[in-house]
Amino acid sequence: MGRVIAQTHNPVAQGGGIYSGGTSVPTVVSVLSNPTGYSVDTTGSNGILYSVVTTSATAPTAQQVIDGEDHLGTAAITTSTKTITASGFNLSLVFGLSTSTNYYRHFCHVEADTTRSAVSTSAVFTHDGEFTDGVWGTDFDAAAGYPVECSGDACDTNNLDSINWIAVSGTVGGPDGDATKEDSEALAAANNSGDYGHRMWIGSSASNQQSFGNRLSFTNLQKEIWIKYKMRYELGFDYGATGPAYDKWLYIYAAAGSWIIPEPAQGRFWFATSTNGQLADNIADSIDWTDFFGRTSDGLFHDIEMYIRMDTDQTDGALRMFIDDILVCDANNIDISGGNADSQAGIDRMTLKNNQAQPDHSGIKYFDQDNFRIFNKTPPNIHGPSGYPIIGDV
Repeated sequence: MGRVIAQTHNPVAQGGGIYSGGTSVPTVVSVLSNPTGYSVDTTGSNGILYSVVTTSATAPTAQQVIDGEDHLGTAAITTSTKTITASGFNLSLVFGLSTSTNYYRHFCHVEADTTRSAVSTSAVFTHDGEFTDGVWGTDFDAAAGYPVECSGDACDTNNLDSINWIAVSGTVGGPDGDATKEDSEALAAANNSGDYGHRMWIGSSASNQQSFGNRLSFTNLQKEIWIKYKMRYELGFDYGATGPAYDKWLYIYAAAGSWIIPEPAQGRFWFATSTNGQLADNIADSIDWTDFFGRTSDGLFHDIEMYIRMDTDQTDGALRMFIDDILVCDANNIDISGGNADSQAGIDRMTLKNNQAQPDHSGIKYFDQDNFRIFNKTPPNIHGPSGYPIIGDV
């Protein structure tokens, strides 16, 4: 069964359907051209918006949508609920659907006083591998199935939100000394928003002592992607006064197995590549890890966003990195592939892992990630200072 993540976008005005809470029927005023999004005008700003995904254009009844059923009364392919707290545009993403299948979304809004709307149905849409209308994401909230302590062959086949949870023997024990807690986990304590987040463990006073990561594999090769997520280091995490020698945040692989790694390193930010070294036009060499996370970590979640466009001829690649909406790396018209034709074919996977040089704290510290969004189409927002398209707050 697929899963839906709902989140709120910057509100935009919508026409019609105005009502005062409880005095008239709430109205779903429009289903957007992007069928994974929906718009609801709720001046009462309350209640729950229900939706189901089916393979039929025939609308279920309002009660069937609420019960998670299609028009025949059987279980819908996927369901979602969205608590309405403000009027305006709400974006809901659908994951885990099959490719080459026609789908429809059906919506019903139930107000806090149980007044319900009529059912609105989207236009037909299809699903492209991990991406639905150019967007993939996870908040790690499919609690029933994410490994808590990942071990054994079961983790190799545990695939949620298109993420393959990989079991390997690690070298880092958890803070309680439990030697089995060396692999990545989905934990409530690791969440930024929602129920769970992705937690890894990092050792101290030595290089590359960390839990193993988990992999997102793309069905189709991606020529360019935008990535946005939240990240934090445990309070007191320390790289010393000058920051890390290197701290590899993600491993992004092209089809040939070559890699692209965003990282703070040696007092700056860059993308390390296996084919062509370190690539970055650093915005300011004086900006480093400590400027965002503190002399020792502040323990807070920070916004990480990046853009990767694989080159086609060793002259037209691009790499950008933003931290807390500040552009820290901007490299254009560059050679990422090193001329490798397989690499130029596109990106095929991304591993959520960390690899670092000599943290300066004592004991094991955690490293959390949450709220991943990846676009393989131009995202909806613009970074004001640079004019670049970004995912931003969606």
